Amino acid sequence: MIARLVSPRDDDSLVVSALWQAIRVLRPLAFAYAAWSAWARSGDMQRPGAAGVVLCVIGAWTLLQFLRVRRDAGTHLLELGLASAAVLATRWVDTPAAAFQGTTTLPGVWQSVPVVTMAVIRGSRGGIGAGLVIAAASLLSTGSLGIEPVGNGLLVVLLGGCVGYCADLARAEQRTVRRALEKKAEDLERDRLSRTVHDGVLQALAFIHCRGRTSAVRPAGWAPWPASRNSGCGRSSVASPSTSWRPRSAVPSTCGPR
Repeated sequence: MIARLVSPRDDDSLVVSALWQAIRVLRPLAFAYAAWSAWARSGDMQRPGAAGVVLCVIGAWTLLQFLRVRRDAGTHLLELGLASAAVLATRWVDTPAAAFQGTTTLPGVWQSVPVVTMAVIRGSRGGIGAGLVIAAASLLSTGSLGIEPVGNGLLVVLLGGCVGYCADLARAEQRTVRRALEKKAEDLERDRLSRTVHDGVLQALAFIHCRGRTSAVRPAGWAPWPASRNSGCGRSSVASPSTSWRPRSAVPSTCGPR
Protein backbone atom coordinates (compact mmCIF):
# COMPACT_ATOMS: atom_id res chain seq x y z
CA MET A 1 0.00 0.00 0.00
CA ILE A 2 2.77 2.44 0.95
CA ALA A 3 4.78 1.54 -2.14
CA ARG A 4 1.73 2.26 -4.33
CA LEU A 5 1.18 5.64 -2.69
CA VAL A 6 4.75 6.82 -3.19
CA SER A 7 5.33 5.18 -6.56
CA PRO A 8 6.74 7.76 -9.03
CA ARG A 9 4.73 9.04 -11.96
CA ASP A 10 6.38 9.95 -15.25
CA ASP A 11 9.81 11.37 -14.42
CA ASP A 12 9.20 12.06 -10.73
CA SER A 13 11.45 10.51 -8.12
CA LEU A 14 10.20 8.77 -5.01
CA VAL A 15 10.86 11.92 -2.97
CA VAL A 16 8.76 14.12 -5.28
CA SER A 17 5.96 11.55 -5.31
CA ALA A 18 6.02 11.47 -1.50
CA LEU A 19 5.78 15.26 -1.44
CA TRP A 20 2.66 15.09 -3.62
CA GLN A 21 1.07 12.63 -1.23
CA ALA A 22 1.94 14.93 1.68
CA ILE A 23 0.28 17.84 -0.14
CA ARG A 24 -2.83 15.75 -0.68
CA VAL A 25 -3.07 15.28 3.08
CA LEU A 26 -2.01 18.84 3.95
CA ARG A 27 -4.69 20.55 1.87
CA PRO A 28 -7.79 19.19 3.72
CA LEU A 29 -6.10 19.53 7.11
CA ALA A 30 -5.23 23.15 6.39
CA PHE A 31 -8.79 23.84 5.28
CA ALA A 32 -10.18 22.22 8.43
CA TYR A 33 -7.96 24.48 10.54
CA ALA A 34 -8.99 27.57 8.55
CA ALA A 35 -12.69 26.72 8.96
CA TRP A 36 -12.31 26.13 12.70
CA SER A 37 -10.30 29.32 13.17
CA ALA A 38 -12.89 31.37 11.25
CA TRP A 39 -15.71 29.85 13.31
CA ALA A 40 -13.86 30.68 16.54
CA ARG A 41 -13.59 34.39 15.69
CA SER A 42 -16.85 34.68 13.72
CA GLY A 43 -18.37 36.86 16.47
CA ASP A 44 -15.81 39.60 15.83
CA MET A 45 -15.83 39.39 12.03
CA GLN A 46 -16.98 42.34 9.96
CA ARG A 47 -18.88 40.16 7.47
CA PRO A 48 -19.13 36.54 8.67
CA GLY A 49 -21.48 35.60 5.83
CA ALA A 50 -19.01 36.70 3.17
CA ALA A 51 -16.24 34.90 5.05
CA GLY A 52 -18.37 31.75 4.95
CA VAL A 53 -18.79 32.07 1.18
CA VAL A 54 -15.02 32.39 0.70
CA LEU A 55 -14.41 29.35 2.87
CA CYS A 56 -17.02 27.35 0.95
CA VAL A 57 -15.21 28.09 -2.30
CA ILE A 58 -11.92 27.00 -0.75
CA GLY A 59 -13.58 23.86 0.61
CA ALA A 60 -15.02 22.94 -2.79
CA TRP A 61 -11.62 23.36 -4.39
CA THR A 62 -10.00 21.25 -1.65
CA LEU A 63 -12.50 18.45 -2.18
CA LEU A 64 -12.01 18.57 -5.94
CA GLN A 65 -8.22 18.34 -5.62
CA PHE A 66 -8.49 15.49 -3.14
CA LEU A 67 -10.73 13.44 -5.43
CA ARG A 68 -8.94 14.29 -8.66
CA VAL A 69 -5.25 14.88 -8.21
CA ARG A 70 -3.73 17.28 -10.74
CA ARG A 71 -0.02 17.96 -11.01
CA ASP A 72 0.13 20.50 -13.82
CA ALA A 73 1.32 24.06 -13.28
CA GLY A 74 -1.83 25.65 -14.72
CA THR A 75 -4.12 24.07 -12.13
CA HIS A 76 -1.95 25.15 -9.25
CA LEU A 77 -1.49 28.65 -10.61
CA LEU A 78 -5.26 28.85 -10.43
CA GLU A 79 -5.06 27.63 -6.85
CA LEU A 80 -2.47 30.30 -6.12
CA GLY A 81 -4.83 32.95 -7.45
CA LEU A 82 -7.63 31.58 -5.27
CA ALA A 83 -5.44 31.71 -2.18
CA SER A 84 -4.33 35.27 -2.97
CA ALA A 85 -7.94 36.38 -3.38
CA ALA A 86 -8.85 34.78 -0.05
CA VAL A 87 -5.95 36.59 1.63
CA LEU A 88 -7.04 39.91 0.13
CA ALA A 89 -10.63 39.28 1.29
CA THR A 90 -9.38 39.24 4.87
CA ARG A 91 -9.39 43.06 4.93
CA TRP A 92 -13.13 43.29 4.26
CA VAL A 93 -14.59 40.22 5.98
CA ASP A 94 -12.36 39.26 8.90
CA THR A 95 -11.79 40.78 12.32
CA PRO A 96 -10.17 44.22 12.63
CA ALA A 97 -7.04 42.68 14.15
CA ALA A 98 -6.67 40.33 11.19
CA ALA A 99 -7.61 42.99 8.65
CA PHE A 100 -5.38 45.84 9.83
CA GLN A 101 -2.69 44.26 11.99
CA GLY A 102 -2.10 41.07 10.01
CA THR A 103 -2.38 38.71 12.97
CA THR A 104 -3.90 36.08 10.68
CA THR A 105 -5.63 35.70 7.33
CA LEU A 106 -8.96 34.17 6.38
CA PRO A 107 -7.45 31.06 4.69
CA GLY A 108 -4.84 30.71 7.43
CA VAL A 109 -2.39 27.88 6.82
CA TRP A 110 -4.23 26.95 3.61
CA GLN A 111 -2.53 29.87 1.85
CA SER A 112 0.76 27.96 1.98
CA VAL A 113 -0.63 24.98 0.01
CA PRO A 114 -0.25 26.53 -3.48
CA VAL A 115 3.22 27.73 -2.48
CA VAL A 116 4.24 24.16 -1.71
CA THR A 117 2.67 22.78 -4.88
CA MET A 118 4.41 25.33 -7.10
CA ALA A 119 7.67 24.54 -5.30
CA VAL A 120 7.26 20.85 -6.09
CA ILE A 121 6.37 21.57 -9.73
CA ARG A 122 8.86 24.36 -10.52
CA GLY A 123 11.53 23.88 -7.89
CA SER A 124 12.99 26.56 -5.66
CA ARG A 125 12.28 29.38 -8.13
CA GLY A 126 8.63 28.42 -8.39
CA GLY A 127 8.32 28.11 -4.62
CA ILE A 128 9.93 31.46 -3.93
CA GLY A 129 7.86 33.15 -6.63
CA ALA A 130 4.59 31.75 -5.26
CA GLY A 131 5.65 32.73 -1.74
CA LEU A 132 6.28 36.29 -2.87
CA VAL A 133 2.79 36.42 -4.40
CA ILE A 134 1.17 35.36 -1.10
CA ALA A 135 3.41 37.72 0.88
CA ALA A 136 2.44 40.61 -1.39
CA ALA A 137 -1.25 39.77 -0.99
CA SER A 138 -0.83 39.73 2.78
CA LEU A 139 0.87 43.13 2.78
CA LEU A 140 -1.81 44.58 0.52
CA SER A 141 -4.50 43.19 2.79
CA THR A 142 -3.17 44.98 5.85
CA GLY A 143 -1.93 48.06 4.02
CA SER A 144 1.13 48.34 6.27
CA LEU A 145 4.59 46.90 6.82
CA GLY A 146 3.94 45.63 10.29
CA ILE A 147 5.83 42.85 12.01
CA GLU A 148 3.04 40.30 11.66
CA PRO A 149 2.40 40.53 7.89
CA VAL A 150 6.08 40.85 7.04
CA GLY A 151 6.99 37.88 9.27
CA ASN A 152 4.18 35.72 7.88
CA GLY A 153 5.14 36.57 4.32
CA LEU A 154 8.80 35.79 4.99
CA LEU A 155 7.88 32.39 6.43
CA VAL A 156 5.83 31.54 3.34
CA VAL A 157 8.70 32.53 1.04
CA LEU A 158 11.18 30.44 3.04
CA LEU A 159 8.80 27.48 2.97
CA GLY A 160 8.52 27.64 -0.81
CA GLY A 161 12.27 27.97 -1.25
CA CYS A 162 13.10 25.02 1.04
CA VAL A 163 10.52 22.66 -0.48
CA GLY A 164 11.53 23.69 -3.99
CA TYR A 165 15.20 23.08 -3.20
CA CYS A 166 14.37 19.58 -1.96
CA ALA A 167 12.39 18.90 -5.14
CA ASP A 168 15.30 20.14 -7.28
CA LEU A 169 17.75 17.86 -5.46
CA ALA A 170 15.40 14.88 -5.81
CA ARG A 171 15.01 15.41 -9.55
CA ALA A 172 18.76 15.90 -10.03
CA GLU A 173 19.42 12.66 -8.19
CA GLN A 174 16.80 10.92 -10.33
CA ARG A 175 18.50 12.12 -13.51
CA THR A 176 21.89 10.94 -12.23
CA VAL A 177 20.54 7.50 -11.39
CA ARG A 178 18.83 7.25 -14.78
CA ARG A 179 22.03 8.16 -16.63
CA ALA A 180 23.98 5.59 -14.59
CA LEU A 181 21.42 2.89 -15.38
CA GLU A 182 21.45 3.75 -19.07
CA LYS A 183 25.26 3.61 -19.16
CA LYS A 184 25.25 0.26 -17.37
CA ALA A 185 22.70 -1.09 -19.85
CA GLU A 186 24.88 0.10 -22.75
CA ASP A 187 27.96 -1.56 -21.23
CA LEU A 188 26.09 -4.83 -20.72
CA GLU A 189 24.84 -4.77 -24.31
CA ARG A 190 28.34 -4.02 -25.60
CA ASP A 191 29.78 -6.92 -23.60
CA ARG A 192 27.07 -9.24 -24.88
CA LEU A 193 27.77 -8.31 -28.49
CA SER A 194 31.51 -8.71 -27.95
CA ARG A 195 31.04 -12.18 -26.48
CA THR A 196 28.73 -13.14 -29.31
CA VAL A 197 31.18 -12.05 -32.02
CA HIS A 198 34.22 -13.48 -30.22
CA ASP A 199 32.58 -16.83 -29.50
CA GLY A 200 31.22 -17.04 -33.03
CA VAL A 201 34.69 -16.57 -34.58
CA LEU A 202 36.27 -19.08 -32.20
CA GLN A 203 33.58 -21.63 -32.92
CA ALA A 204 34.04 -21.19 -36.67
CA LEU A 205 37.83 -21.61 -36.42
CA ALA A 206 37.48 -24.65 -34.19
CA PHE A 207 35.00 -26.20 -36.60
CA ILE A 208 37.34 -25.64 -39.55
CA HIS A 209 40.27 -27.09 -37.59
CA CYS A 210 38.33 -30.18 -36.57
CA ARG A 211 37.09 -30.74 -40.11
CA GLY A 212 40.66 -30.45 -41.42
CA ARG A 213 42.00 -33.00 -38.95
CA THR A 214 39.21 -35.54 -39.15
CA SER A 215 38.37 -35.44 -42.84
CA ALA A 216 39.29 -38.69 -44.60
CA VAL A 217 38.62 -37.39 -48.10
CA ARG A 218 41.69 -36.07 -49.98
CA PRO A 219 41.67 -34.19 -53.27
CA ALA A 220 42.04 -36.23 -56.46
CA GLY A 221 45.55 -36.33 -57.93
CA TRP A 222 47.35 -36.02 -54.61
CA ALA A 223 49.81 -38.65 -53.43
CA PRO A 224 51.98 -39.14 -50.36
CA TRP A 225 55.42 -37.63 -50.48
CA PRO A 226 58.03 -40.43 -50.84
CA ALA A 227 60.14 -40.65 -47.77
CA SER A 228 63.17 -41.85 -49.80
CA ARG A 229 63.41 -38.59 -51.69
CA ASN A 230 63.75 -36.67 -48.49
CA SER A 231 66.37 -39.03 -47.12
CA GLY A 232 68.54 -38.71 -50.19
CA CYS A 233 68.92 -34.97 -49.83
CA GLY A 234 69.85 -34.86 -46.22
CA ARG A 235 66.34 -34.28 -45.05
CA SER A 236 64.50 -36.20 -42.43
CA SER A 237 62.96 -39.45 -43.60
CA VAL A 238 59.81 -38.72 -41.64
CA ALA A 239 57.45 -36.70 -43.71
CA SER A 240 56.16 -33.55 -42.17
CA PRO A 241 52.42 -33.55 -41.63
CA SER A 242 52.17 -30.28 -43.43
CA THR A 243 54.00 -31.59 -46.54
CA SER A 244 53.10 -35.26 -46.51
CA TRP A 245 50.63 -34.81 -49.34
CA ARG A 246 51.55 -33.03 -52.57
CA PRO A 247 50.27 -33.23 -56.13
CA ARG A 248 52.40 -35.56 -58.29
CA SER A 249 52.87 -32.92 -60.90
CA ALA A 250 54.00 -30.36 -58.35
CA VAL A 251 56.70 -32.49 -56.63
CA PRO A 252 59.98 -30.56 -56.98
CA SER A 253 63.14 -32.40 -57.97
CA THR A 254 65.91 -31.35 -55.64
CA CYS A 255 68.19 -34.35 -55.96
CA GLY A 256 69.17 -33.96 -59.62
CA PRO A 257 68.33 -36.30 -62.55
CA ARG A 258 67.84 -39.94 -61.81
